Amino acid sequence: NVKTVLNYGVSHGYLDKNRLAEFKGLKNPKKSKDSKYWTPREFKTVIESINEVYKGPQADRTYIKYMLTFGYLTGARKGEIRALRWIDIEMNESTGIIHFDHHINDKNELVIGRKNGDGYIFHMDAITLDLVKKIKAYFSSRAGFSETGYVFPSLTKEGFYQPIGDHTPTRWIENLARYNHLNNPTFHGLRTSNVCWLATEIGLTPYEVADRIGDTVEVVLRHYYSFFQENRKKVADKISGYNDTYLASLI
Repeated sequence: NVKTVLNYGVSHGYLDKNRLAEFKGLKNPKKSKDSKYWTPREFKTVIESINEVYKGPQADRTYIKYMLTFGYLTGARKGEIRALRWIDIEMNESTGIIHFDHHINDKNELVIGRKNGDGYIFHMDAITLDLVKKIKAYFSSRAGFSETGYVFPSLTKEGFYQPIGDHTPTRWIENLARYNHLNNPTFHGLRTSNVCWLATEIGLTPYEVADRIGDTVEVVLRHYYSFFQENRKKVADKISGYNDTYLASLI
């Protein structure tokens, strides 16, 4: 409303400039029921359909599978994944860590830290470690590959020193969702899907999930609280199983 009033002032010559024009509007906080995601079963269906959806000779089906699976397993934001370079990854035969120290913002600029704060360290589990090794083997055989290049490089002739475009993985998600008659969670929905998997299938606490995805406990509890209902029930059952005759006698 204030912007509208100031625009009126500019159009009628009362003001030389609307100084609020560059500010973004306030966002309504998301609720967990509004979040779109894929369950582990749905994600498996999506991955298995890639060969059907992308049949053309130019379609890099392996690339699509690897990037979407990486997003699902790590829960990293798209900007963090796009900014990731091989020098940010340490691994050996049995262990490995990923340093998410940069992200690419909405203006396509490389920025230090994650979207809402400092960088964070991701300790790879066995499945993620195996995936990363396969991704490296897949790309290292291509001309122009470099350890200082991007993990998920551009699909154009610019190659390994240009990250994949912002809209490309978003279109992959959209096409695959439509083909499988599933909701379109957008690429960020892979992060929500990861939280769903960690909380409901593995049983991690909000504190463990927050540390895993490089976010705060407050954000995790606010955005994804419904995924932790089963854990909360287990807590209540555990307290119920504690036989405290003194407290029971007070009721």
